[in-house]
Amino acid sequence: MANYIKVTEKVAASMGLTSIRNKTADGNYLLWQADILRFPGDDIFSRAAYCGGAVLTPNAAKEEVDGTDHPVQVATPERFLSSSEQSPSEEEKSEINKEDEV
Repeated sequence: MANYIKVTEKVAASMGLTSIRNKTADGNYLLWQADILRFPGDDIFSRAAYCGGAVLTPNAAKEEVDGTDHPVQVATPERFLSSSEQSPSEEEKSEINKEDEV
């Protein structure tokens, strides 16, 4: 059965797919199963988890596009963030802590 993978806009953009995939009502994107074959994993679920996505049935995907009261939540893993968006490194955290002590 064909399924869709809901991912954040940042994930879809990093894959170059925002112009050719459907956008959900909450601003995320629906990818095709073939889009995530490049990611490590033994099945669609582990590959979806790698990119912070969720596997949806065709009916659930349609609800996401049309708008639903309870949209499926997805996240952007750090590997898909630009370096300026990533959380502070351990070195930066220690510098922040030092500033707080002053």
